Amino acid sequence: MPPILKKSQYSISSYGLYSTYKAKGQDLPQILEYTTDIPIHSEAEFGFIAHFIKAKGKKIQWLIEHPNWLNEEGVPTQNFSGELTVKNNSCYFFLGDHFSQPFENKVGTWILSMSYADRKLFSKSYTCFLPKD
Repeated sequence: MPPILKKSQYSISSYGLYSTYKAKGQDLPQILEYTTDIPIHSEAEFGFIAHFIKAKGKKIQWLIEHPNWLNEEGVPTQNFSGELTVKNNSCYFFLGDHFSQPFENKVGTWILSMSYADRKLFSKSYTCFLPKD
């Protein structure tokens, strides 16, 4: 099968628990621990950093699938999704999330993925759990 992004290279450079990430900032979060087992608490930031080389201008779709929970209006929360554009010829993106209260409904498998032209580039599953006190 030919590569999904012809002449481009793409990989996950790290995954797991990260330092706090401010989406509007320029700096990527720092990896704290490589893991797919994520304890749920207010400081937990998890996900992966993807690296794209020679993919400038390509539009990458991202998706965060999470356990279903009800929002403030009692409606099931939809998965999170969006699109990003690779801005230069060596570009890093952080795809991740953190937890908000109540924590109990965030337990389960979270799947973070990136796609291009409806073909999956990356998919990483995380088991999120409430730590025992």
